[in-house]
Amino acid sequence: MQQIVEGLALGVLARGIVRLPATRDEFTSAFRAAWCSWPKASAFDAIDFTEAASVVWVAMDSPVHRPGVMAGWLDHSVPVLTPDNEDQDIAYLLDSLSDIVSASDWIQLGSRMPGPCTR
Repeated sequence: MQQIVEGLALGVLARGIVRLPATRDEFTSAFRAAWCSWPKASAFDAIDFTEAASVVWVAMDSPVHRPGVMAGWLDHSVPVLTPDNEDQDIAYLLDSLSDIVSASDWIQLGSRMPGPCTR
């Protein structure tokens, strides 16, 4: 699950999205649509499709300042790099994360998420 939370954060940051819908209902609806249409969702077969959005929402609440974490979320809507990775290139971090799916796959998932604010 942490890989999806980080991959989503890095994917939206790579697309220039700096905020996602902030309410649980808005996020759940947006994520469900993105996950359903993302060809690589099947690589995470341990995650039940009908519960994916809710599970990701809960996991987005994990502290960003944990060892080994590259990216996370503030207030379930703002993707951030961890302090140790603020100076790293997002493409490099995506490549580091990509063992199940590729960096471009995470960016594709990120591009499927609506972002009310971009850089």
